[in-house]
Amino acid sequence: MPRGFAVWSLGLFDTDPLMGAGLPYWLPDGAAVRYALEEYVRDAERRAVPDTVVRQVLDGVRSTAPRKLGE
Repeated sequence: MPRGFAVWSLGLFDTDPLMGAGLPYWLPDGAAVRYALEEYVRDAERRAVPDTVVRQVLDGVRSTAPRKLGE
């Protein structure tokens, strides 16, 4: 069995030479799995640091690091 065969046999993504050789695209079931995994990670991040806030860009200075309230 070739390496990665089990992943391809699940039917979560496919490739098309017209889209780019080796570039996978998500099929509907794969998109649902991806969405569920992204939701899981977002929920885990919220539980780990529940008091992060998003700051507006002020004076052209951007801060991408999450900040806790009061910092």
